[in-house]
Order: sequence, then C-alpha cells, then structure tokens
Amino acid sequence: MISHPQWAFLIARVVTAIVLIAHGFDKWGDTTATIEQFQTFGLSPLVAYVTSLVEIIAGFMLLVGLFVRLSAALLGERCLARS
Repeated sequence: MISHPQWAFLIARVVTAIVLIAHGFDKWGDTTATIEQFQTFGLSPLVAYVTSLVEIIAGFMLLVGLFVRLSAALLGERCLARS
C-alpha cells in the first residue's frame, strides 16, 4: 500500500504534468505570439519551438512516470533559461 507522502508526490507530479502539457500545447498552437514574446526577451524563434516541445514531452514523461528526474531537470533548465 502507498503511504500518504507518496500519494502527495504522485498527485503533485500528475498536476504539474497536466499544467506543463497544457502550456506546451498552448505555446505550440499559437507559435506567432510565442515567437514574438520570446523575441522581446532577446531569444531566437528556435527557442520558442524547443521550449514548447520540452514542456510537452517532459510533461508526458512526468505524467507516465518515465525518466522523472531527467524530465524535471529539463523543465528546471527551461525555467532558469527564462529568468
């Protein structure tokens, strides 16, 4: 049986994955606005595509529980790159 802290980690992982997948598809669906926003930060349009793909793929990896640490590291790197 799964203990209470493990349930909490599972719920947090699933909710985070769903949010990331939704935001990744949002960025991918409206690429022109995403590219314009990234260019205001001084970033290349390629970064907009990479960011949306990383959010979608790593979000699915988190949701399934596959390579959780790797996907979390990729997502953390994307967050640090934006700040």
